[in-house]
Amino acid sequence: MPDTAHKEYDRALILTSSALASMITMTLSHPFEVLKIGQQLAFGNYQFNLVHKQLKLYSAGLSSLNLAISTKTFLRFPIYSYLCETLESPQGKISQSHILLAGSITGFLESCWYIPFENLKSRMIGNSIGKSEREQNVSLHNSPTALQKRIAVINARPLENQKKLEYYRLHPSINLFTSFKEICVTDGLKGFFRGSTPTVLRSMSSSAVNFMFYSIAQKNYMEHPYEHTYTLTTLIGIAASSAVVMVSQPFDYIKTRTQSNRYGPFYYNGVLNCIKTGLKEEGFKAFYKGWFPRFIKVNIINFGVQLGLYHYVESLLERNFNTQKFLKP
Repeated sequence: MPDTAHKEYDRALILTSSALASMITMTLSHPFEVLKIGQQLAFGNYQFNLVHKQLKLYSAGLSSLNLAISTKTFLRFPIYSYLCETLESPQGKISQSHILLAGSITGFLESCWYIPFENLKSRMIGNSIGKSEREQNVSLHNSPTALQKRIAVINARPLENQKKLEYYRLHPSINLFTSFKEICVTDGLKGFFRGSTPTVLRSMSSSAVNFMFYSIAQKNYMEHPYEHTYTLTTLIGIAASSAVVMVSQPFDYIKTRTQSNRYGPFYYNGVLNCIKTGLKEEGFKAFYKGWFPRFIKVNIINFGVQLGLYHYVESLLERNFNTQKFLKP
């Protein structure tokens, strides 16, 4: 196989393996995402323990995430590889600071693509929680001013918009197409870009950490190929995702609150107001709400299982390719 064709094959193999592994693990870990958002939406010291009676509600928002991640994967690695090649020294080496920079820029670019899908996901999960709340006659928040603020914001809008908001309050959307329509009808285009700043900051910090650990793993594999095991890969992934949760969790909390139809523009005047209000009303610890289910999702599943699945899928695809090549006359 010519070198160019081999490189193209390697690139396609990596991207396809990564996309398939990401979608499988996203599906497996999604209930933890629902739990995480529930904890982040719960106000004050309220302990979120709502259990959906309908199992399908645990998959709310999954379609949006899988659509986003399948396309994001085909953007992430080519962009990161290009940036690393650009930042390489004439000797073909790249410093850790340049790896961090390449990872941050990649995170920024992919988050710009990801933001509308995140808003769709947040809307669907928030609506599924609201639906269960009404069915079970419970409430996640006890803020003394939440209802008054919401009424004041809604009353300031045109009557037609008020009617639409009331309709979707009574008929919440929990699938991709109806949620897309709901955002278009009630918020317009800007509804798809709520929480853009914390989403970008979360993605940049996560990508920077992830790619640093990815580079460590790659370097270890190149230096000790016969010692590179699934266990080592998993441990590196767990270390990476632990750092990701620690660094990016406050951004994730702010993102959830500002994108939520429960809070969002009805409770906060923007990102800075969300931070100020959160510190004043709930304290700094509120910014780490939902850290444990996110830790499980990102750490054990998305980096333990996903890396294992990635190598498994990659080996299957490579074996199939080599078999076809061998049988070819």
